[in-house]
Amino acid sequence: MKLKKNYFAICLSTLLVANIVACRPVHETEVTLFTGSTYNHKAETNGEQPAKNSEEKHSEWMKDCQAACDGILQGSDIRYTITPNNEIILYIEAWSEQHRVSSLDEEAYLFDASKLTGAVNDDYGVLVNGNTPGEINICRFLKGIDEETIIRIPIDASICIYELHCNFVNKQTGYIFAFNESGGFYPSGHLELAVFLKTEDGGITWNSVDIQNTPIINLKEHVVFAKMIDKSVGIISGRYYADDFSFCRRNYLTCDGGVNWVQIPKLPEMDSYSGIQVCDFRKEEHTYLLTVQYMVSEFENGFAQYISSNLENWTLIE
Repeated sequence: MKLKKNYFAICLSTLLVANIVACRPVHETEVTLFTGSTYNHKAETNGEQPAKNSEEKHSEWMKDCQAACDGILQGSDIRYTITPNNEIILYIEAWSEQHRVSSLDEEAYLFDASKLTGAVNDDYGVLVNGNTPGEINICRFLKGIDEETIIRIPIDASICIYELHCNFVNKQTGYIFAFNESGGFYPSGHLELAVFLKTEDGGITWNSVDIQNTPIINLKEHVVFAKMIDKSVGIISGRYYADDFSFCRRNYLTCDGGVNWVQIPKLPEMDSYSGIQVCDFRKEEHTYLLTVQYMVSEFENGFAQYISSNLENWTLIE
């Protein structure tokens, strides 16, 4: 009997609370809903919760992205997930937006993630797919619009794309690095820059850059960083490996838009670092800034920065 009385009391309390809540006024405030192509600012909440500022909304949106995503596109900060409907959803932090890519011929869940990359600027972005033999597929899309254009770039059938990297240097100019797996130069094989594409019209058309001397990196080192920082200067960097060759032999610079690539000069005091590899390269006014990561211990990394005005002579600044 006591149990029945408690049960009746609980039910009565629940009904009273439900009626009280139903009588409260509902106001439209700005919150973040992780739905649709962009994050939705409008939802119904009770009037007691204050509207969140844009920084809080963006932070919550990023947490949802991180929970939902399958990974990060090679060489970028764009997160992605693959849906059961064979679509790729891109989570673009720079836009606080997600974009659903549906114009895929292949089964997306079979894709090798190292052969997917992407980049965005203020107005548009590209998803680059190297999983199809004999071609590179570029999906171009606009910010805030669920529309996309597919550009197919034929490549030599003998090229086996191993990794892709992509970036924009301004609104109109962007680059795609496609690395081919080959053998012979190193015992374990090597990677070479087999295809280097450039757009000057915002990703609508892409043209091949005629590479005169191909940079080659030991296959076991992979490419951790490939980026043009303007129309002339760029870098290709291989990761550190315990038995690898020198830092210089896995890092290449170009000063003529990617036509010629040369090994990076030896950096001051670099012999004192273990496991050194490039993690950032940029230009500030007339000075080039190169950031490297090195091993302090098995579980800790340190960072050092070098500056140069001519890409030949470097100075350690920290």
